[in-house]
Amino acid sequence: MPLYYQVARDLEKRITSRQLKPGDPLPTELQLCESYGVSRITVRKAMEDLVAKRLVMRQRGLGTFVAEASYANRLVSHVGSLHDAVAYSDALTFRQLSRETLPASGFVAEALQLPADSQVQKIVRVGCVDADAVSLTDIYVPSDLAARLTKIPTRGNVSISRQLEEQLGEPLVRVEQTVVPVAVTELIAEHMGLKLRSPILQIRRLYTAASGRHVELAVVHYHPQRYTFKIELARSAGRI
Repeated sequence: MPLYYQVARDLEKRITSRQLKPGDPLPTELQLCESYGVSRITVRKAMEDLVAKRLVMRQRGLGTFVAEASYANRLVSHVGSLHDAVAYSDALTFRQLSRETLPASGFVAEALQLPADSQVQKIVRVGCVDADAVSLTDIYVPSDLAARLTKIPTRGNVSISRQLEEQLGEPLVRVEQTVVPVAVTELIAEHMGLKLRSPILQIRRLYTAASGRHVELAVVHYHPQRYTFKIELARSAGRI
């Protein structure tokens, strides 16, 4: 992973977690070079990355400052690695609407590779920034694994995927994402303030553990004005 990318991601985390707040000045180039042990060229490339994402702004003669907070820069889902797909933005918190055990529907059973009569636990959560809803997620976990998830608070920033890794004692090694357009349901309209039956993007994430078992299916609906989804593709050596 390039050094500039590591520096940029660390600074981005400090901004989205509000360690660095809107209007705060960033350290100087020299200070960043000393702090990260990198060259000025590396720091400048990292700054260009943050400027492109509208996380920081440059003011000639004054320096570089954290940009004013907005959904565009606080909620960018940047998927370039498995870590990005498992981790949550620090700005995002969750409110649990329901948690119940029920028979797996056809598409859930197929995705998790379960027998048709299997039980799953369904957790419905609203993701918020401050008081504004930005996502509504249906999470499905096989019942035998869900029984181990005893420390999920009804509010907070707890990643169920991380909890599963801890309980299984093995890492999640693969995430398959499918993006499909769907219509806003009554539940989504109620909690996200969107018009009933208007179009919305649904992202289905299927998480696979090192053992090869599919352990979680998350069906996420994102508010179209409050969330940005970004995928970064890197060129493999000798191939386009």
